[in-house]
Amino acid sequence: MDRAYFTQDFRKHLEKLVKRDSVLKGRIQSKIEDMMNDPFRNSEELVGAFKGKRRMYIGKAGHRLIYGICRECREKNHQNLNSCLDCNSKDDTTVIFFDVIHRSEGYRNY
Repeated sequence: MDRAYFTQDFRKHLEKLVKRDSVLKGRIQSKIEDMMNDPFRNSEELVGAFKGKRRMYIGKAGHRLIYGICRECREKNHQNLNSCLDCNSKDDTTVIFFDVIHRSEGYRNY
């Protein structure tokens, strides 16, 4: 099982979302727990300006988890794309959650 690390943006956006939708909170928690055993399953590598990150659909609500897998990031030399300030302090089993967004918002900050 991999380790989870949640960025400030992820925590902030998740907090806003769950205030409006308590069912969504359960879906997100469930999805994170499932994917920590295999973060590559049911995910898609992002491309272009979003290279180095992955996305995973949360469910019918249209939200996506945006995350990076440290092992993959190092293997593909994407450290500069993900801008992890403390990259060296995390081991290869770490999954960094950058954001949770709705598909209508696009990938504004990535």
